[in-house]
Parts: sequence; structure tokens; C-alpha cells
Amino acid sequence: MKRRLAIAVGVSVLLIAALMPSGAVARTPERFGRVDIGGKNVDVSRVMGMLRGAQHANQKVMIAVELDGQPVAAYVGAALDSGTTFSEAQKSNVRQLLGQRQAGIAAQLRGLGASIEATFTDVFNGFRITVPVGKVRQIADVTGVAHIYTVPT
Repeated sequence: MKRRLAIAVGVSVLLIAALMPSGAVARTPERFGRVDIGGKNVDVSRVMGMLRGAQHANQKVMIAVELDGQPVAAYVGAALDSGTTFSEAQKSNVRQLLGQRQAGIAAQLRGLGASIEATFTDVFNGFRITVPVGKVRQIADVTGVAHIYTVPT
């Protein structure tokens, strides 16, 4: 069980490293804060404030888009909490289901001008994308998008 916990922690660290460009340094805790889009009403001024470097609507920025649904790690944790195990086959099934759901959303994001830089299923269910600042609100309105996070450069 200690090995599984160590693996989960290791994967978490790798995900965080993948989401942050090298050389990213937090100046304030707010730079890494979640941009809550509950109810699909993104506070665009807050998003724009967090994306300080954007000068115009067509300027591309990097954001992380969290989707509805739990990542693989949540299922593994629930199994561990209940005293059972979550097999590699079960993990693979969850990854496949998440991938199918993500494919439709990815197509919608690309239609909005987003470039998908990375896809995540194990610790985070979502994408890291590059998108014009002016499309952030439309990204938030896509069905299945739960939260948007800034990815500082």
C-alpha cells in the first residue's frame, strides 16, 4: 500500500511539472489559483487579470481545462479507502472511458481555435491547451468543462 501511495504522489508531481512551463515561478499564490466557472459563468475579468501578459483577444495563452468526471487516481483512492484494489485492467477501462469523453470535447476546443498541448487522465481529467484569450469564455461554455486554470509562463 505504501508503494501505491508513493506512485500516486510521484504521478502528481509529474503532472504538476507538466502543467508548468520550466522557469515558472509563483509570485503570488493567486497566479496558480483555480478560476471557478461553476454554473458556466466565468468571471472573464478575473481570467484576464490572471492572464496579465495578454494584450489583445487574439494573443495565445496557455490554460489547463479540467473536465467533469473523476480521474483514474480518484478511483484508485476510493478503492484503497474501501480496503480493495483497483486493477490495471480497471484503470485501463477508466482511461478508455475518459479518452472517449475527452475526444468529443477536444474536437469542440479545436473548433474554437485551441491547440491541445497535453491530455491527462490519471491525476487530472482534462487538457493543457493554447488558445486565443478572446476564446476563454467560449471554452468555459463548452459542455463538460468544469474548471479553467491559468498556466503561467
